[in-house]
Amino acid sequence: TKISHSHSQEATSKVAFMVITGRFVPRSRLSSMLDSWLRVVPHVFVISDERRMIESNARSELLSIIPQVNLDSKYGALMHQMLMEGKFESSLPKFLLSIREGLHRCIDCEWIALVGDDVCMHPGAVAIKLSEYNASVPYIIGGHKGYFTGVEFISGGPGIFVSRAAALKIETEIEKWFWHWVSYEGARFKCVPCADM
Repeated sequence: TKISHSHSQEATSKVAFMVITGRFVPRSRLSSMLDSWLRVVPHVFVISDERRMIESNARSELLSIIPQVNLDSKYGALMHQMLMEGKFESSLPKFLLSIREGLHRCIDCEWIALVGDDVCMHPGAVAIKLSEYNASVPYIIGGHKGYFTGVEFISGGPGIFVSRAAALKIETEIEKWFWHWVSYEGARFKCVPCADM
């Protein structure tokens, strides 16, 4: 199917692309994304555990966002601590806080795309496909179905796409999801964090 440039631009303008990265990831990965497929995306936000200097020819105006954890509870401090350690476990607070950041930084966006810093896609084609779904209905769309420790989950490899309605529901449950994940013992805790969805 041929995709018109104007249709692609219009659809892409309704998606907030949240790129999740960290201090232990080579910066060239993020720069490559920003200089290739993300250069045509109007709403790009980089979620990291450090404010990174982004070396990009196309998107030099971007600065990384360190999510401000302002949860008024005992979980807020733990979430912030895990986020700033930059280890594997920092993925869950980055994942949850990316949803919240996407909601508030792009109030006109209908979808939030959660992608790692090693993903490549045609953003216009993806956005056009997402426009076939009603963003006022809670949808979470991802890759192939996976299983880990008996839990079925959406693969996040190609990115996870969250409708605005789903993101609004998730935002109200951030602390509950976070606590459920960190309080779980055993292998599931070390699983891909979004598997618990």
